Amino acid sequence: MKVSDSLQSGQIQNPDFGSLHWFTGWWLSCVGYLVLTFSLHLLIRSRPGIFQHRFAIALGLLILLALYLPIELLYCAFLSVYDAKSGLSWTDCWHYWQKLPKFHWFTDGVIATASYASMVAFAVWSQGRQLEKAWLQTQTDNLRLQLELEQQHLLTLRAQLEPHFIFNALNSISALVRSNDKTIALRGIQKLSQLLRYAITASQREWISLYEELEFLHDYLDLQAIRYGDRLALDIATPACWMNEHMIPPLLLQPLLENCLRHGADSQSETTSISLHIEKQPEELNIILRNQFALTATPNPGLGMGLPHTHTRLSAAYGASASLQTSKSAGQFIVTLRLPVAP
Repeated sequence: MKVSDSLQSGQIQNPDFGSLHWFTGWWLSCVGYLVLTFSLHLLIRSRPGIFQHRFAIALGLLILLALYLPIELLYCAFLSVYDAKSGLSWTDCWHYWQKLPKFHWFTDGVIATASYASMVAFAVWSQGRQLEKAWLQTQTDNLRLQLELEQQHLLTLRAQLEPHFIFNALNSISALVRSNDKTIALRGIQKLSQLLRYAITASQREWISLYEELEFLHDYLDLQAIRYGDRLALDIATPACWMNEHMIPPLLLQPLLENCLRHGADSQSETTSISLHIEKQPEELNIILRNQFALTATPNPGLGMGLPHTHTRLSAAYGASASLQTSKSAGQFIVTLRLPVAP
């Protein structure tokens, strides 16, 4: 618009040269703002937290308006005087600066304030991004550490569970050997080898199908049935094809069955009834284990690992979406596991 007005008034005789001359002067007048933004950028890079507080932002704006703005306008006065007279006189520059209209002060103050505000906004945004990245990295490190601790906890549980299971299985075999019935003892040893093979294989996996776990429980109870004979009355769920789709932690149910034997068959001479039923719901599996116990029987303390270990493993594997509940009713001890369909 200024070039067009100058052409119409005759101030510019050569349009091409006049336009180039005017744009060159315009870019020269912007040097001060380029220096301002670049200096602010270097300041932000060297001291990222300089605009962290509102006091620092307000102080920076005050310094900008008190020092930078007069120098910027004096520089623009120098350009105007030099362009008009093809020479430089500091006295002329000073007088030109003093006579600048207040509107020039206002517009240049707005531009300087806008430049400063944009750089402050960039500094605040950059700092927010850095804080967000640091927070995300901290969260990631905490989650990784928590995962490692959970894995170590699970490994510790397995290290405690597997020797405990092997010890009890060997104890059953020793009872069969003492019976002097070689046929029964050999059957027991064969069953034990199958159980140990499963325990070793399952311990290397995080999850195992419910079908495989039930097959293992049947083998485990077959071994115990050799030992207890008619003193055991078992009603155990038969593995079904749909159970292949549902995964659970390995050796999850065996300690609970072992509890049934310890506090049932080992604590009384009468027949002990043990039942294991599985109910499939739309969003969860209900595993209900019942064992009969005599109210007057002498308690068998054992090692107390079954229920606490199972509860801890459920928490580690499923979080709050799984539960273990126990109750007593009519001479029966009832354990109810509620597991989500998908872990």
